[in-house]
Amino acid sequence: YQTIQTRITRARDLFLDAQISKEEYDEIITGLQAERHNVEVRLQRLTEADDGFNKSLSTIFALASKAHDLFKSSELEEKRRIITILFPNLEMNAEKLVFKPRKPFDVFLNLPHRPNWLLGQDSNL
Repeated sequence: YQTIQTRITRARDLFLDAQISKEEYDEIITGLQAERHNVEVRLQRLTEADDGFNKSLSTIFALASKAHDLFKSSELEEKRRIITILFPNLEMNAEKLVFKPRKPFDVFLNLPHRPNWLLGQDSNL
């Protein structure tokens, strides 16, 4: 964006110094304004996508942090929906339940179990 703005300023200076014609200036400015508009549109889309991602991530962490309580207090049908969301491919293999969690929930299963975080020490040390 800044590069485009610099080019617009440079084109204006060239026009004011009579180094390019009005037609050349108009052509340059039209192209640069279109390019600037495209950059602004892309930036807006990325910002919206980033906002959506942040909201989704926040919802996932909120759900994950309350999952146990939610599951315990839910009715049977709600428990089925929670299980389906987390584990879309539950299977029984002989007498063993086989499952692969849906992304991004699989990350939580791979975290090390830490029941007592930094006991006896200040976490800022």
